[in-house]
Amino acid sequence: TVKKLYNHVRRFYTPDNAVIVLAGNIDPKTALADIKRYFGGIPRATDPKQEVATREPAPIGETRFTVRDDAEPRIDMMFHTPGYPHDDLFALDVIEGILSGRSGRLYNRLITKENICVDAKASNAFRLHNGYFMLMTALKKDVDPDLVEKILLEEIESLKRSQPSEREMTRIKNEIRMMFLSQLKSLESLSNQLAFFQRLGSWKGLLEYPEKILAVKAEQIPAIAKQYFNPDLKVIGRLLPKEKTPQKKQAPLLPKKGR
Repeated sequence: TVKKLYNHVRRFYTPDNAVIVLAGNIDPKTALADIKRYFGGIPRATDPKQEVATREPAPIGETRFTVRDDAEPRIDMMFHTPGYPHDDLFALDVIEGILSGRSGRLYNRLITKENICVDAKASNAFRLHNGYFMLMTALKKDVDPDLVEKILLEEIESLKRSQPSEREMTRIKNEIRMMFLSQLKSLESLSNQLAFFQRLGSWKGLLEYPEKILAVKAEQIPAIAKQYFNPDLKVIGRLLPKEKTPQKKQAPLLPKKGR
């Protein structure tokens, strides 16, 4: 209703719950005057904000679900990770680089070698409280989802058994830093990143990120993988096509007997 929408805006869209970032060739004095002009009339919230910490209980087993629909098949696998600014998050970003991209292990195994997927990648999500690491695959039609899941787990176990080569580490670190720096060429991306890190605790985290990636060592990778990629505690979702209903066979027609 209009009343519910009004109350929602008055509760959350308030100066004490906002971050404003200005990027570019600006004059601070003029910018502050504009901020006061456009935002100064918005009242603060009547009740002070309470930080909401959404934390799941520690997993005690696997969570698995399957959805069948008229859709392309896919499998997503998720593992729980700590909240920002835990140092392990930067090693997990490097692991994302090991698994993702056309040079990554998932693409090489599932698409180039096995030819059973059309897309395969990983993602490490930074969150204020609890984060997550995901493996995402889009399957070719009629591919056995058990086979794809088996290969995903094999690649996870491979990370635990041996550390990546220095050449692989150098390539991944360079790719991460290049992608990070190229994003900052856009003022919109720069302001988004500043706001994102400020929400996580401090905008200065943006400046520290490249050096924290550089500090990750190859020998850390197996231990990090063992700590966070426990297959017995994973969350796995399958999106599969609807099962075809078998058609009943009709009994053969018998010739009519003459009268």
